[in-house]
Amino acid sequence: MNVPAQAAIRLLGRDRDECSQLFAEIPMGVELADADDALIGPDSAAAQLWKLLRFRGRSARKGAGLGQTTTSKLLARKRPHLLPVWDSVVIGVTGQPHKGSWHWLRDQLRADDRALAHWVRNAAPPELNDISTLRLLDILLWMTGKQKGANV
Repeated sequence: MNVPAQAAIRLLGRDRDECSQLFAEIPMGVELADADDALIGPDSAAAQLWKLLRFRGRSARKGAGLGQTTTSKLLARKRPHLLPVWDSVVIGVTGQPHKGSWHWLRDQLRADDRALAHWVRNAAPPELNDISTLRLLDILLWMTGKQKGANV
């Protein structure tokens, strides 16, 4: 994951406390399928953090914000059960843009008595049991996308 220098300086400097506070408000261990709108809605700490990482300072200095893929990877790394990686390969496979992806994927994971979530868990070999359902799904989507020649 490549973080532009200006963005790193901003996130480790003037926006450090706000980032830390927002991360603290996003619970660890909550599965996306169990998340309500308070956790992933437009007024949630996760959405505020997304905006902080993406846009703060972008108009003032080029490179002070993070791209969509880098932002999703950073959030997914910190909250692997709740926030998905959403990149060009995943978009190519799912047909879903970044905007609204958290709600869309949550609904997919809840549908049919959580059939997708169960399938993903059952498809994984036992040695991957400690990896979150979202990370496993990301791996499966990537493998599918790469086989179909999706953009990286």
